Amino acid sequence: MAMTSDDHPQDEKDQKRIRDAEYDDRKRQKRLEANRRSAAASRQRRLDLIGSLQQTVAGMSVTIANLERENIDLRRHLDYRRMSQAHGMMMGQPPPPQGQQQGPPPSHQPSHQPSPQGHPGGNGMQPGPPPHGRDPHAPPQGGMVPAGEGPPGGHGDTN
Repeated sequence: MAMTSDDHPQDEKDQKRIRDAEYDDRKRQKRLEANRRSAAASRQRRLDLIGSLQQTVAGMSVTIANLERENIDLRRHLDYRRMSQAHGMMMGQPPPPQGQQQGPPPSHQPSHQPSPQGHPGGNGMQPGPPPHGRDPHAPPQGGMVPAGEGPPGGHGDTN
């Protein structure tokens, strides 16, 4: 079969379509590869952020636990102070003036010799000032505890 002048333009159109399709395919492949790289980078950023947030949560959890322990200690200390003040009032001593911290009465100043109950300057119910900001014998929240019967579990009790 002989080639006519009408067939030639059709061949050029087909070849152009093939070239265009190959070009479009290369562009599409480049775009897909760029999208894959972008998606991988996005996943890595997300993992990095999650790791950072997990570290922040862990740090805050430690801080919360420390603050909760400190809160328990401060509440026990406050209860102890209130109990000491109430005991002093029961013994006929006036309450301390507003805004001042209550210390032991002048007649019961702590000595450096421990009392029979093991408290410096103690009177059986009212030990001397708490060492290092926390009295190891402070009662748990609630009523009075006689000397020698400190909080359950000693220093590490967290109930």
